[in-house]
Amino acid sequence: MMEPQDSPPDREPAIRMITMPADVNPSASTPGGYIRSLVDIAGGAGRFGYMILRKLFANAMIAIACCLTAGAASAGEAIVEKVRIAEVDAGTYRFDVTVRHADAGWKHYADKWDVVAPGGKILSTRVLLHPHELEQPFTRSLSGVRIPRGIGRVTVRAHDKIHGHGAGVITVEVPRRGQGS
Repeated sequence: MMEPQDSPPDREPAIRMITMPADVNPSASTPGGYIRSLVDIAGGAGRFGYMILRKLFANAMIAIACCLTAGAASAGEAIVEKVRIAEVDAGTYRFDVTVRHADAGWKHYADKWDVVAPGGKILSTRVLLHPHELEQPFTRSLSGVRIPRGIGRVTVRAHDKIHGHGAGVITVEVPRRGQGS
């Protein structure tokens, strides 16, 4: 059996492929469609077509491997970017918290944030029920948070399903009657 050459044959190929934009070539709008169109072209071009397929397959495997591993690696830790706290009733507060996390589907997303007292006791938790892949950063509220009178500052921290609590936390002063923040 003859091994295929890595250089083109001495003559011009019977078919020359020119990549067209998706509005001209609907198959090129997705990577799978683009690869499928290359396979169709290369299949009819003999030994030269085999070389195209071999190079295409090697490059496609590298691209697919990068895509499969990029989601989990790029999501990183959940970060609290902004906290707004307002006293609703004596000792009861509303928190508006902005979180940033590159959610990567149901297996890796920011799934909650906590209001934590100085000693580490969790005063309240806002559970996030779904990924926010298309809404970054996102703000969610939590009302009815009771903060005992002796606590003057609280920390808000975010959590994601892979990394746990992120390092990007914000500590805020607890406003008392008539003060806003």
